[in-house]
Amino acid sequence: MKKIVFILFYLLISVTVFSQTEISEENLSIEIKKARKIGLLSVQWQGNHGNILPGKGQKRVQLRFRVKSIDEEDTPFDPNKLYFVNDEYEARFAISEISFANVLRTRIFTRLVDKDSEKKAYASSYDPSVPNTFLDYPYKKYQDVMLSLNFGTKRKPNIHTLYFKPKNIKDHPLDIYFVLPDEIKEGRIYYGDTFIKDINFR
Repeated sequence: MKKIVFILFYLLISVTVFSQTEISEENLSIEIKKARKIGLLSVQWQGNHGNILPGKGQKRVQLRFRVKSIDEEDTPFDPNKLYFVNDEYEARFAISEISFANVLRTRIFTRLVDKDSEKKAYASSYDPSVPNTFLDYPYKKYQDVMLSLNFGTKRKPNIHTLYFKPKNIKDHPLDIYFVLPDEIKEGRIYYGDTFIKDINFR
């Protein structure tokens, strides 16, 4: 399997925030516990299970959520409905990663790609029956910014957009990541059409 070099995180800046929003039509309660910018350490990671890296002029930020079902029963949670809006860039950013908020950072949501691939490592993550619901919530005339990876080469690019398969959830702390331009210091988090919280990064 071809190795892809990724960079893992190291804590740089941490900001504590609290906000709880109930979305009755989704049977979900979403609380944001903190937001932080992530520093970087270099490490090798194989396949499509590594972390998504910021490029030049970008940064990786983490938000810790607690997501609960209101009736305390297993309820579908679709992470693609979470997005970050910034007015300065007039842009809406999709998430780049999601994992359990624990030491092992267990990945509980299957990462999907928007088209099939000849490479088996990636083709297994293609599921056309699961739509990317990020596309269902345009914001004004802002640009949609989704995470794309080139599984080909510079001469023969093979671009795939990443998103995630929804999963039933009852009560879980989740770490959710965005890749943003370095200049962005603030913005807003939404779940679908529902405003969740204003966010500021130091």
